This record gives sequence, structure tokens and C-alpha cells, in this order.
Amino acid sequence: MKKLLLIINSLETGGAERVCVNLANYFAERGYQVSIAVLFHKKETIYSLHPSIQIINVPPLRFGRFPAVKIFLLQLFLMHRIPNAVIAFMWHANVFASILAKVSGIRCILSERSNPEIAKHDPILIRLASRYFRYADRMVVLNKGAFRFMCQEMGLPPERIVTIPNACEKAVPCRTERLLEQPYLLAVGRLVPVKGFDRLIRMFAEIAKLHPEEHLVICGAGSELENLKALAASLRLSDKIHFQGECRNLAPWYQHADALCFTSHYEGWPNVIMEAMMQGLPVISFNCHYGPSEMISSHRNGILIPQDDETCYIRETAAYLDRLPESRARYSVEAVRSIGAFTTEKIYPRWEAILER
Repeated sequence: MKKLLLIINSLETGGAERVCVNLANYFAERGYQVSIAVLFHKKETIYSLHPSIQIINVPPLRFGRFPAVKIFLLQLFLMHRIPNAVIAFMWHANVFASILAKVSGIRCILSERSNPEIAKHDPILIRLASRYFRYADRMVVLNKGAFRFMCQEMGLPPERIVTIPNACEKAVPCRTERLLEQPYLLAVGRLVPVKGFDRLIRMFAEIAKLHPEEHLVICGAGSELENLKALAASLRLSDKIHFQGECRNLAPWYQHADALCFTSHYEGWPNVIMEAMMQGLPVISFNCHYGPSEMISSHRNGILIPQDDETCYIRETAAYLDRLPESRARYSVEAVRSIGAFTTEKIYPRWEAILER
């Protein structure tokens, strides 16, 4: 039986965490003995795991990186879990896995799941990555921008970098109850500054003047909740903006929304765009780095707005709402068709192909 180890910072909510769990389940179902090593957080995951998957908590790094890796290897040995290959997710886990590859010779595949330029703000992390990433067998990135970064900034040979976008589960057609009687635009994501919900609320104040019947639903939790509520109140929009918190089942919101509004300042591969399109919901998105432009063909399967051009965003959204329901129906068909390239049946075998080389 092939043994596979996945390494990640935590298994709390997040895009990288969900990708890790989905891949782990995929390989477990394919007959691999799968373990997931968690570097920092020991909270139980909210995600469903295949019963054969074992969670391993990595010893704290207070002894230094190399001793910690050796202790971890001993831990794996005693558990009979020495893997044939390792897949790591995100910068800290990638550095840890690279050192593991150097110390043990175990085949290691790194993967960056967000915008890699964020790491520039942590020079120590960049220095460690520059030193140890070369011991890994492959680096998996999400998009063309991340590919360029790993070549130009990290000095990795292009032939060792593989581009594999995130996968999206196929939507199961079903009728769901409408949760809000009024027409609404939808936004989904963690309530943190990088997601740009504050500028969405300010733009919605202008959109609502042109379309007073429209409401805004925001699904997500995070540190900015009270600030965003205060902003909505200051714009006298408390009765039109609905904060739903973290929603486990977004299907009802996707199905009945007029459009998904995406306003992040930067991304790696925004899963929410992919999920909305899979459900047939058109997306109106800023063209941030990276991801939206690789999923949205503007005015064909959605609307792509030049990054930070809020005037254009307001104008395009209002024009889209002017043409409802025809505009939603037209974009919806093409959204579902185009996002078919990112189904699990297309994406997961590409990961397996890397392991089988």
C-alpha cells in the first residue's frame, strides 16, 4: 500500500484546508494510506474525513527546524507512517516539507494555495524558501502569475513547476427554498480586509440608489464584522445589507441571487467564484491578482472589472441589473459550461499523475 503524507498549517476553515481534505479523501478512496500532519493548530476539523485518514500533530518547532523534523520523522517511524511521498500546502508547511525532503530523501511535492507575493512581506520565510525549496521534487501552483513568481523570485526551474487549479465539486441540481424574499446580490468570504467587503458596501450604496429594490447578502465570518455593520449603518443600509455569518450550505443563496459580487484586493484562486459559476450564478469581479481572469471571460460568462475601478464596478453592476432576468440567464449557461474544466474528475488525476511519475 502506498503511503501518502499531507502537511498543512491547520485544518480550520479556509480554501487551502478544504483542498487538503478533498485530496486526502480522494487518495484514501484510491487505496492510499493517508496521513495529515498539522503544524500549528490542534482543533478538530469541521471537514469530513475518510475513516482511514490519521491526523498527526507535529511537535512544536522550539528545538529548531532540523531537530523538529528529525523528531517528526521518529514519530512517523514509530507510527509505521513513513510515507512514500509528501504533499505540503502553503509557505510554512512547504518550508517544513522541504527540510524533511533534505533530511530524509522522501519525495516531496510543494503547493502554494494563495497569492505567493504575500510572502514578500516575510523576508525570513522567503529566505528559508529560497534555501530549501530546491530539495523538493515539484512545486504545484494555481495560476500563471504564481508560476512566474516561482520562476523569477524563487529561482525554481520551470520544468519542476506544475500548474493545477483548484477543483470544484459538481453541483447537484435541486430546488431550494428562497431564504430572502427581496432580490439580492450575494457576497461570500471571510470578513477580513483583503476581501474588500468595505468597498463592496460603499459601492452597493450607489447601486442601491439606481436599484432601490436590490439587497445585499454577505455570507461569512471574521474580524471585520462589527466594522462592516457600522459602515452599513453609517450609510443607512442596515435594512438592505444582511450579514448571514458562516454558512455551511450556500446552495440556496447561490440559486436565488442575481449575481455574486467579488471585490478582493488579491487572491490565489478564489474558490467562491468557481462554486458560484458551477451553480449557474454569474460573477461580477474585480480582476485582482490572481485567479478571476482565468475563470471569467468578461461579458460572456460573467463580468470582469479593472482592479480598483469602483466607478466601473458600479456602472457595470447597475447595467447588469437593468437587463435582468435576461442577463442572468445568458451568463448562467456559459458559466456552467466553462467551469466544467475544473471538476474533480479533471483536476484530481493531475495530482495523481505527479505522484506516479
